[in-house]
Amino acid sequence: MKPKKTHMVTLVTENGNKRVKVHETASTWVVGQRESYMKENGKRNGSPTSQRRILLDTLTPIVILPPPFTTA
Repeated sequence: MKPKKTHMVTLVTENGNKRVKVHETASTWVVGQRESYMKENGKRNGSPTSQRRILLDTLTPIVILPPPFTTA
């Protein structure tokens, strides 16, 4: 079973910014199976020349609200 995404963050790409869902490990923010970013600076892991990075100051938790209370 794949991990639940717990946060939203802005991802800077060559084509502009986009919002993506991520989950965290001990040292990285994970977007997908082959895409993760370092927690210290937001740079992409394993790709030293990549321009892709996350903006750490835009990191927000995903809040799931309970369903509204209804009476029958």
